[in-house]
Amino acid sequence: MIALLEGIVEEVSLEGPPFAVVLLCNSVGYRLLCSRRSSSRLKIDERLRLFVSSQTRDGELFLYGFFERVERNCFELLVGVQGVGGKLALTILSHFDSASLARAILSSDKESLQEVSGLGGRTAQRLIVELEGKMNTPLIIASMGGVTSQTEDADGVLPHGDPLWNDLTDALEQLSFERAEISRVLSNLRRAERPDSLDSALRQALKILRPPIT
Repeated sequence: MIALLEGIVEEVSLEGPPFAVVLLCNSVGYRLLCSRRSSSRLKIDERLRLFVSSQTRDGELFLYGFFERVERNCFELLVGVQGVGGKLALTILSHFDSASLARAILSSDKESLQEVSGLGGRTAQRLIVELEGKMNTPLIIASMGGVTSQTEDADGVLPHGDPLWNDLTDALEQLSFERAEISRVLSNLRRAERPDSLDSALRQALKILRPPIT
């Protein structure tokens, strides 16, 4: 499945949600549905990359584009909840940014969730029940400026808004490392000299997680 596209913005539709963008990548135009928040940051003829979620419904492939990785992650959590399709998920993300959505869910703020057009009380409650434990990922917590639920690591080693630590966390999650392992590595790296790139940080992290056999 497509996870990332880089190209030139050819068209932007501001009628939605869902809003839409046509991204020209190597002579192929991809139409991606997106939230108001992402679409408002797009400019015609601008070259950029969008994080992509590929979803199939009734045998048809839909592509959803996001300016930020954390918004894509929230979208994929939302569409995993029964009764929440792509259009409603984008409507939610047009109303909430990732941090405020996480706060609403972690604080069981059903009333705020119901302010979203098309989101009823039953679905709002289902979001709270099903996503409360899943909104506690390091990347989403970082978008909240370090505000966490009670399951935050006691030593506070989760990333706090630094893009390098956010990207490293996401990369390690994609490699299937557990949260406890990622927190341990972040703690070690943040006590040393800051790596100058994600590639360098990832190499250092893997040395800690997978030390060479001697």
